[in-house]
Amino acid sequence: RRVHGGGMFHPCLRVRESAEFIASQSSDVQIDGEGVENAARHILSAMRAQGYDVNAWSSHPLSPNTHDETAVQWVFLIDSVNFCFWNPVNAQANEKYTVSFNEATYTGYWALCAAINRAIAEGKNVLNANFMVTASTSEWSDIFRSDTAVPIPLLDERVKCIQELGHVLLKEFDGKAMNIVKLSNNSACELIQLVLQHFPSFRDECTMPNSSRSVSFYKRAQILAADVWGCLAGQGIGRFDDIGQLTMFADYRVPQALVGLGVLRYSPSLTSTLHQGTLLAHGSREEIEIRGCSIHSVECIRNAMKRLEGFDTDINSVVIDFFLWDTANSQPERFAAIPIHRTFSIYY
Repeated sequence: RRVHGGGMFHPCLRVRESAEFIASQSSDVQIDGEGVENAARHILSAMRAQGYDVNAWSSHPLSPNTHDETAVQWVFLIDSVNFCFWNPVNAQANEKYTVSFNEATYTGYWALCAAINRAIAEGKNVLNANFMVTASTSEWSDIFRSDTAVPIPLLDERVKCIQELGHVLLKEFDGKAMNIVKLSNNSACELIQLVLQHFPSFRDECTMPNSSRSVSFYKRAQILAADVWGCLAGQGIGRFDDIGQLTMFADYRVPQALVGLGVLRYSPSLTSTLHQGTLLAHGSREEIEIRGCSIHSVECIRNAMKRLEGFDTDINSVVIDFFLWDTANSQPERFAAIPIHRTFSIYY
């Protein structure tokens, strides 16, 4: 299990340990114990009412409704560019990166999915590894075109990530992402290790300011494993026996939901900074605290849920993350007053 730095490591354990360390050192973000208990009861009740499970992944109209090689290729392409859907020029404006497909309009992550599905419907061979390598930036600009004046952010970086995906697939895996999954031996952590080993753009790591401690988040690598699990309905080679080892995915939206549920508390100074729309640098103390405390708080929520009557052992941090993300996105008015932190990064 050797990865980019050499040696042996367990990626999910490293993320969990990083998050616990960050939470223990955090000054601007705190985890509220009572909020954790309340959130655990609320989330478990809502999940039981909604029947929320792994099958929820494929229920969205933009997700593949098949559980095959093509669907896995789609997941790898999407997650290679699943980052940063806001534009600092328009951060305070109402206009967003927007894509319409099949008589529906989408923003954010779903706009990305809609753009890829639109390209496929137009006959573009975007899932082919050769196309990923050879398509020009202008071709990808057209594929990701927006309905508004706001283009998809970080286009050049996205093209580099897609080219990296195509090159590695062609060189190491016969052009097929499914071959990576087959090597993972029904292990989400093995899949994450393979992704970190072969794709540098997934190495979401940094050093704590004023410390020599390296911390890891691996948001896109973890969500890739979770999406493969969801895409394959947890069956066959997509049956990851260790899916419960994954943590939540430290992004923008889930921290907002955690604050809204009373799980996280921001200091007045951080709250003011976020309300002003100030950009947080990737690797800054504030950004690390938000991401690390979000991960650790979801671990606390899951542990609290385990103590409640009616807890299902299939409820893991991935399912909780999906629930929180969907909640924040489907109820924007509920969380509108809670600021989202903004960081310009390819990692989330």
